[in-house]
Amino acid sequence: MKILITGHTSSVGQSLAAHYKTHQLVLVSRQTGFDLTKDEDLQRVVELAGDVDCFINLANVGISQSLLLQRVYSLWEQSNHNGKIISFGTLAPSIAFELLLTVSADPQMIANKMLLEKIHNDLKFKKVFGPQPQTALLRFANYGHKSPSTTEKQMTDIVDFVIKSDTYISDLDFREI
Repeated sequence: MKILITGHTSSVGQSLAAHYKTHQLVLVSRQTGFDLTKDEDLQRVVELAGDVDCFINLANVGISQSLLLQRVYSLWEQSNHNGKIISFGTLAPSIAFELLLTVSADPQMIANKMLLEKIHNDLKFKKVFGPQPQTALLRFANYGHKSPSTTEKQMTDIVDFVIKSDTYISDLDFREI
């Protein structure tokens, strides 16, 4: 399987790259010469994604996740490519605003993730049945220095579940309690 991972230098990205090391990996980050704030680098990523089986859309750089989701899906749709696009979102927009204020949530990050979710929702039912690009949005509530926290291993297991499934999985929400 050929897998493209954006944000492979993050802790989750490193976990995913290690898990899929026996597959053909295309790794995208600043370390591999990509600046996802630049449109020409976004276009390079889209071109690289043209023939992958799975595009793991992890890098959280401004609105780049949303642009990559939209552009890769469009390319795959035009070329009748039926791979899986897995994007990492957040449950923050579903959480009461007052609670978000107590955990120092980044409003710009939440806005970017809301755009990602909007684009995902626009794409996931473009075609109801039959072969098609599949977009999965994984929404986490607690990751990082929060307690309790979802681990990189748990996230990798969920990505693996989506990749291996014969069923079109479009949305997965999860959190530690």
